[in-house]
Amino acid sequence: MHYIGMEAMRVPARLSYDLPMVVLSVVLAIVISLVALILTFRMRDERRTSLCKVLSAIVMGCAIPLMHYTGMAAARFSPTDHSPDLSHAVEISHLGIAAISITSLLVLLLAIVTAFRVFRRMVKRSMS
Repeated sequence: MHYIGMEAMRVPARLSYDLPMVVLSVVLAIVISLVALILTFRMRDERRTSLCKVLSAIVMGCAIPLMHYTGMAAARFSPTDHSPDLSHAVEISHLGIAAISITSLLVLLLAIVTAFRVFRRMVKRSMS
């Protein structure tokens, strides 16, 4: 998603990537997320907050910014005299921006509510 967003930018510059850094950013994202998921599944039966649970959350939280900044380090911008090609760009009105924002927030809220309900259901089953 990071690289798709980078390609969507319209700037008067040529964008190129350093391939080893791109590979490193993808590998870091996968490995750190995998480690965090393994830690999470090992700790899923613990009822209380533990140092390992906190460490797992920190590791997972680090995966996204680490991948992003490594991906940004892979990008090279070379200035050009050409104007950006805006022929395939879409103009969005204020109403469109509001609709996209509200919809995104509602989807996030739905995900949070669903996660809490599933968690409660899992706790009730494990206590029975």
